Amino acid sequence: MADQQNQQKNDAVSPEVSSDAEKGGRHIKQTKRKIPKAVFIVSIIAIILILALIIWKILDIYLTEPTPTDAFVKTTTAAQTTDSRPENPIDFAALQEINNDVYAWLRIPGDDGKFLVDQPILQSDTEHDEYYLVHDYKKSYTSAGSIFTQKMNSKDFSDPVTVMYGHNTHDEMFKGLYNYDDPDYMEEHKYFYIYTPTRRLTYEIFAAYVYDDRHIMNSFDFSDEKQLQEYIDSAKHPKNTRQNVREDVEVTTSSKIVTMSTCVRNTPQCRYLVQGVLIKDEPTR
Repeated sequence: MADQQNQQKNDAVSPEVSSDAEKGGRHIKQTKRKIPKAVFIVSIIAIILILALIIWKILDIYLTEPTPTDAFVKTTTAAQTTDSRPENPIDFAALQEINNDVYAWLRIPGDDGKFLVDQPILQSDTEHDEYYLVHDYKKSYTSAGSIFTQKMNSKDFSDPVTVMYGHNTHDEMFKGLYNYDDPDYMEEHKYFYIYTPTRRLTYEIFAAYVYDDRHIMNSFDFSDEKQLQEYIDSAKHPKNTRQNVREDVEVTTSSKIVTMSTCVRNTPQCRYLVQGVLIKDEPTR
């Protein structure tokens, strides 16, 4: 009889306890699903900051103008002279007072009497090799960078292969190299010039193509004639379908080659190369 009374009490209590347990269970489940307000706010702020950083970086790259260098181009005159040497149009003395890392000047003729590229070439003896990737000739930070070579290349362009680097985001730098995708453009603009303080070097362009991202100077031993020939063969017969090669230009292991290298937009594993071979080396006045 006592057992029966206890069971009735339990039965009377059970629905309430069960109901509370169910409510508590539902409350627990809801608490687990709910994202704390503070975490949500912090996440939104983090996303906004990341997006702002990305936008700033894009604007910094594409809207920052290279530091003007036309002040160092001398005004040419039509005065009569018996000196047959070409005039050196670059005021290297003024440039090197600012920064003696400036050792040469690149000129690539473009259309309408203008230059596709008209910029100093730099190489640092003290900073890391990529220093001028984000610095101008005044050593000021700029995302436009400069045109530069690395220490493994000599400054007199006597190496079998000299590699010059420049960004492809600005017309003043190497963005215009993509024009050489067009065979007609290449045929009409097949020469470029490098000035040093005492000489003018004339190069004839023989190839423009997409290459992989290997470091050329580290990937080939150009003192080895066999490896040098392999490199020349790869330039004359690129593997990439995006290529433009002038087969009639002679390039041998005794040639002096300049390779201009820039990035391929949206393809970080590739580089765009324009290559020329030295055809004339003459003193300047």
